[in-house]
Amino acid sequence: MAGKERSGTALGLENTMVFAGAFLTPLVIPGILAATSWSVVMLLVGAVPAVLSAVVMPREGR
Repeated sequence: MAGKERSGTALGLENTMVFAGAFLTPLVIPGILAATSWSVVMLLVGAVPAVLSAVVMPREGR
């Protein structure tokens, strides 16, 4: 989607986002677990990335 002139920028941004998610998730889980249960933690671990991808990713044909 970025084209060959911006492929390096796109890969760098993608790797930065993956690192941020991998860094923040273990920091956030203990707080959520202290306030709720493992079921809620697992629901959020699945739901948050799904919602973020639906919001951030462009739609086909736009």
